[in-house]
Amino acid sequence: LIGNGSEYQLSSVSPTLESIVLQDSYRGKPVTQIGEGAFRRASKIEEVVVGKYVVEIGSMAFFNCGYLTKIELPDTIETIGEAAFQACKLLTEFTFPSKVKTASKSMFAYCRELTTINFNNVTAIDELAFSGCSALTSLELSDKIITVGKGAFRDCTALETVKLGGNLKYVAIQAFSDCSSLSKVIFSDSGNFKQIGDSAFRNCTALTSVTL
Repeated sequence: LIGNGSEYQLSSVSPTLESIVLQDSYRGKPVTQIGEGAFRRASKIEEVVVGKYVVEIGSMAFFNCGYLTKIELPDTIETIGEAAFQACKLLTEFTFPSKVKTASKSMFAYCRELTTINFNNVTAIDELAFSGCSALTSLELSDKIITVGKGAFRDCTALETVKLGGNLKYVAIQAFSDCSSLSKVIFSDSGNFKQIGDSAFRNCTALTSVTL
């Protein structure tokens, strides 16, 4: 019970759970948060449907849920914490809720089957957000994204093509380092781009084309 007794947070679930539809309300009050590490012990969880009043998913909420393949999120969600889906090894696609503006630190790190990302209204990709996503083969950042953080796509070894959006200003240090299959990088000609950080494309040994 949170918010001065006006709403509920899901704080933990059974480690044997395989699927869950998170109800909108509990005891007549809305469920508005998934707490920090709420599903960390749920190593068998495969499918999650989140209720329509949830506005926040806490840090490491689904950390290491190695069998998670499907998650449905409402557009009421505004923030998703650090490492929320880190090491969800079977998750193949993700669409950011429309109110979420940041892909937080290590949010999808080592999600090794992730191939499809819909950034929707995200404006910032934080440090290590998609590092080690070794099934990601192509990446097109929307024009809404302004910054790509340190090591954000580091060690995405299957990534071949990157197209960067028109409002992007900064690519941070090591952002695409060790992307050994990356052969083509296209920057927008909009004129908004300002800076590439140190070692941003270090060890991209297949790189043959960069358009600035």
